[in-house]
Amino acid sequence: MSPTLSSPSRPLLVTMGDPCGIGPEIIIQAFQRGALSKAVVVGCAAVMARAAQAVQHAQGGELLRCEALPDLASSPTTTGPVLPVWQPPGLGAGLADLPWGQVSAQAGAAAACCIDAAVAAVRAHQGAAIVTAPIHKEALAAAGVGFPGHTEMLQARCVPPGAPLPPVRMMLANEELRVVLVTIHVSLRRAIEMLDIAGIVETLRITHEAGLRFGIASPRIAVAGLNPHAGEGGLFGDEEIHIISPAIAQAKALGLNVTGPFAPDTVFMRARHAPGHPGEFDFVLAMTHDHGLNTAPAFLASTKVVAVCPARGMNLFEKSRPPKTRPTKGMIKSETTESTILPKAPPMMTPTARSTTLPFIANSLNSVAKLMKTPLSC
Repeated sequence: MSPTLSSPSRPLLVTMGDPCGIGPEIIIQAFQRGALSKAVVVGCAAVMARAAQAVQHAQGGELLRCEALPDLASSPTTTGPVLPVWQPPGLGAGLADLPWGQVSAQAGAAAACCIDAAVAAVRAHQGAAIVTAPIHKEALAAAGVGFPGHTEMLQARCVPPGAPLPPVRMMLANEELRVVLVTIHVSLRRAIEMLDIAGIVETLRITHEAGLRFGIASPRIAVAGLNPHAGEGGLFGDEEIHIISPAIAQAKALGLNVTGPFAPDTVFMRARHAPGHPGEFDFVLAMTHDHGLNTAPAFLASTKVVAVCPARGMNLFEKSRPPKTRPTKGMIKSETTESTILPKAPPMMTPTARSTTLPFIANSLNSVAKLMKTPLSC
C-alpha cells in the first residue's frame, strides 16, 4: 500500500514565495496565529528572519525566531515559538539583502528552487502536501525559469522527466463558491484560440473527480459561457454553439451532472452558497483565467464575504497527484524601502496585503488539512 497523505509524521511544506514580496511576512503572521504548527517553511532562514523583524516593527510584541533545519526530519533545537525553515540545496546566497517590492532574477530563481525542493520532498514522502506563498512571474522569467506560474511548474515536476504531463486545472474556492478554469496563463486571444471540445470535457471530468474526492456524491457543475450573455444565440459570438454546448453534451453522455452554458455575468451568483441562499451548483466552469478569478472574487468582495471567507486557490491534479494550495494572487510591489505590508507601505496596497492575503495562507492550510483526511497516494 502506498503511503497516504494522512500520515501524521510528515509536515506540510510552505514555500516562502518571492523573497522580495509579501510571502515571507504572511507566513510569519500565519505562524503567529497558530496556522503553521505542523508545517516547515521551505526557504531562506535569513529572509524569514528579516520578515519576522518587519512584522515585529509593525505590530510590536516578541520577535519570532527562525531556525534553519538540516533536513525535514529534524526539529528546532531551541525552545519556545520557533519557525522551522528548511533551506534546500542550491538556494542562492544574499537573498535577505535584496530590496523589497522589486523584480529580481535572483529572487525568481530562489522561489523556483523552493518549489522544486518541496515537490521533490513530497514525492519522496518527506512532506505531506505543499502550500505556496506568492511568487512573481516576471521574476521567474527573469531567472530563466521556463514556466509562467506555479500551476505549470507543478504539473511538470510531479512526473519523472520526459513522462507525459498529467492533466491539471486551477480552482478558486472558498466555503461559498468553487470556480474551475479551462485556460489559465496565456493571453486572452490565445485562450480563446485554445478552447476546444476535448479540453472542456477533460476539465469537466477533472472537476467531477475532484468533487467526488471532496465528498460530493454527484457534483453539480455549471458551465459559464465565453461571450456576453453566453453568446445570445450566436449574436455575440458562436463559441457556445460550436464548442461549449457540444462539450457539455459529451460530458452528460459520460454521466456527469453538467448544465449550461450560462451567462457568465450571473452564473456565479446562482452558484453561491450563503445563509438563506443555497447555491444551485457545486462548481462553476469558466473558460478563461479572468472570467473565473476576477468575476468570482469581485462578487464576493462586493458582498463583503472575503473578510470572513477569503478565497483561496487550488490546483486540481488528476487522481494521485499531491494536493497543493496557494494564495490567489502574486507579489505586491512597492517602490518604497518599507515592507509591503507595514503601515508605511502605500495605502492602496496595505488593505490588500494585511486584510486579504494573510487569511489566504491559513485557509490554504485548512484546505490541505481537509484533503488529507481522505487517503491519497503520493
